[in-house]
Order: sequence, then C-alpha cells, then structure tokens
Amino acid sequence: MKELETEQIKLRKYKKEDSEEIYENLTRKGKVEKCIGYPVHQSIDETKKMVNSFIKEFELGEPMWAMEEKETHQIIGFIQARELSKQNQRCEINFGIKKEKLKEISLEKAIQIVIKHLQEEGYPLVISKFYDENPEWTKSKCEFLEKAGMKQEAILKNRKIDSKTGRKENYIIYSTI
Repeated sequence: MKELETEQIKLRKYKKEDSEEIYENLTRKGKVEKCIGYPVHQSIDETKKMVNSFIKEFELGEPMWAMEEKETHQIIGFIQARELSKQNQRCEINFGIKKEKLKEISLEKAIQIVIKHLQEEGYPLVISKFYDENPEWTKSKCEFLEKAGMKQEAILKNRKIDSKTGRKENYIIYSTI
C-alpha cells in the first residue's frame, strides 16, 4: 500500500519517532477524550508498542495510515484498512481524528482517496462498521462516510449491551455498494 494525499492531509506510514507526539497529543489521559478512535495509554511504552504494531501491519499489507495535517505536520488521526480479502473482493475501513479538527479538515476527501486506492488494489467493496457509542461522533462519522460516497446499509439494534449500566448500542454498517 502506498502513501496518499489530499490538499490538507498526508496519509502515510507510521514511523517509530511518531510515538512521542501521538502519546502527548492523542493517547495520553486527558487528551484521548479529545480524539476519537485512539485508546487511553498510561505510558509512552504503550504508545510505542501500538505504533510498532501499525508499522508491522502496514508492511504486511493491512495499512494503518497516519493522518498528518500538511500545514502543521502534526498527526491528527488515522485511517485503517483491515480484513482485506482479494478472494471476496472486500475490505473494511476505520478512522479517527482529533475532535478539534472535525470541522477544519475535509475528512471525507481522505476517505474518498483511500476508497479509490483500495478499489484500484482489487477491493471494490469497502465497508465501515461501528457502534453508536458516542452520539456526536456517530453523527459526524455517518456524515463523513456519506459525503465520501458510501451508503448506509443497516442499523442493527441493541447489538452491544453494557452489563453494568444496561446501556444499549446499535451497530451501523456502511458500504460502497
């Protein structure tokens, strides 16, 4: 898989030296709440392990692109392609971005170029599946996917139930077909 670009964003392979920036700006407690898609890390070592796994996955053909803002050269999120199947001509994408960048960055353009690239690589069916755990993020994610040309195929009701609170979440599925 190759690196991709839009006017605002460079989608590139993660580098080991990204770990410090990701920890400080995206995964550290107090910061991760402002970013959608990254887990909370208690130490830089956790972030280093995560970045190393992203690098390895990229090399194995399941890319996790770092989303670098061209203007600031800061990593502001990611787009991931996973479960790539040439036999079934399908793959899945997932993405995350700093909340403060939701309205500033044309994330749908980055999703579009990833979809186009994946389709050119032999994956005509691109799917995105997620739970509606955060209403604000769910609304934004649906809007980005629709602007990128994907269609909502299903909402599976109450597919995840929190055993402590009883809170129910729906499972939303989008695809390119």
